[in-house]
Amino acid sequence: MYEVITKNIQLHISLSEEELAAFCSNLTLKSLKSKEFLYQEGQVCNTVAFVNRGCLRYFYLVEGEEQTGQFFLENAWYTNYESFLTEKPTKQFIQTLEPTELLILHKTALTHGGLGLVIPYWQKSLQCRNRI
Repeated sequence: MYEVITKNIQLHISLSEEELAAFCSNLTLKSLKSKEFLYQEGQVCNTVAFVNRGCLRYFYLVEGEEQTGQFFLENAWYTNYESFLTEKPTKQFIQTLEPTELLILHKTALTHGGLGLVIPYWQKSLQCRNRI
């Protein structure tokens, strides 16, 4: 289940087997049907999602009309950075376009769960983001 995400991570940073295992142990599998929402306007985004299978679309409303901002296909990451970092409600809708399998990392795993202690990269990343 974690093969695709670990390959994706290793394209960006080098982690030991122990660090990868710690990361994967903090992931939650979430399966959504077609047209289900991961987030809707007004909710606070407190996760980072990896699209293991399927497709996400983010859109927002302009005078009641849906305006698509982006698609997230398999092997892609999604979070609403503004909402994630500020803990303010999102203005976006995140919806599946087909049955979708996500690997979810909750913000608490990054901030309180100790990943920053086990994986030095995360500690540095969190220190940089806390300055925003």
